[in-house]
Amino acid sequence: MVTVKSRLRSPRGEWSALTEAQFKVGLIQPNSSNLVVSEIHYHPVSPNADELAAGFSDPDDFEFIELQNIGNQALDLSDLSFTDGISFKFADSFLTSLAPDASVILVRSLEAFRQRYGDGFEALVAGQYGGGLSNGGEQIVVETSASVVKSFSYDDSEPWPVCADGEGISLILLDPSSNPDHTLAASWAGSAQVGGFLGGSLQPLTYELWQSYVFTSKQASGPSDDPDADGLPNLVEFFLGSLPGKNDAVARGPRASITDTNGEDYLTFSFSQVLGQTEVTGLVEVSLNLTDWSSSSTGIKEVLPAVPNGNGSVRRTFRVASPVSDVAKQFLRLRVIEN
Repeated sequence: MVTVKSRLRSPRGEWSALTEAQFKVGLIQPNSSNLVVSEIHYHPVSPNADELAAGFSDPDDFEFIELQNIGNQALDLSDLSFTDGISFKFADSFLTSLAPDASVILVRSLEAFRQRYGDGFEALVAGQYGGGLSNGGEQIVVETSASVVKSFSYDDSEPWPVCADGEGISLILLDPSSNPDHTLAASWAGSAQVGGFLGGSLQPLTYELWQSYVFTSKQASGPSDDPDADGLPNLVEFFLGSLPGKNDAVARGPRASITDTNGEDYLTFSFSQVLGQTEVTGLVEVSLNLTDWSSSSTGIKEVLPAVPNGNGSVRRTFRVASPVSDVAKQFLRLRVIEN
């Protein structure tokens, strides 16, 4: 922002009144090719005991929506508004410009957002919007006075990610830099973790905090319990980003397969892991007899690099060192331990 002050002097030597103007240097207007709606958290998980004690009883108070600049120039947001779904004018916000690759978040309640997320994401928040995001899906319109930037509808039923409907998961736009069609359910995925993927970062959740969101006090369940009987104990579900009670072992659980490498068949093992977890470690172990297990690199190695899923998790793949033709039997398992 550059401020220019000027006044004119008449031929008689008299000065005019001082005038002042502000110019935004290097900023361009948002349009449909440089700005995307990158995340929608329309039906947050119910408040836990600490949030209830702080006076936040409505899950919808924890809503948020996020925009991302996918262009290579900074954007002038001062003429940008949400006009359907929610109401918000960036002219009245804390932030009126957005750098390339940067994100900005709008929230329903600043106080509730601070209670749940702390101050780690405060710099991303542009302000508080009017209205609320419908739990059943609705149209979202973002526009300037000159053009419609984005207009689309999300939904809470398949093929849209149904885990975003009250389970604490947000809708994440996959590969935002490619500017995918926002109207297609295939362009969206559920966040890998309760709380969403704000600005491309996950909320740092401990196992205890995660447990307080996914279980009510009447459903208290320990790390080794498997209340939905899907074969994934709670601690493993936390590690994988799956949800107890959803019986989603098929979609989220580890998968074994046979892969061909240089003409030899090898037993491989893959799974998605939530990024940035420091409380738990996942060990992939191999055994020939289901009694003696080892995670030594001489027996099994990770195939690098891990593949980002675009929602706060990565897909990791491990391969047994010996081809299947060398041994009669091979077994693999994922063991998750608390650090």
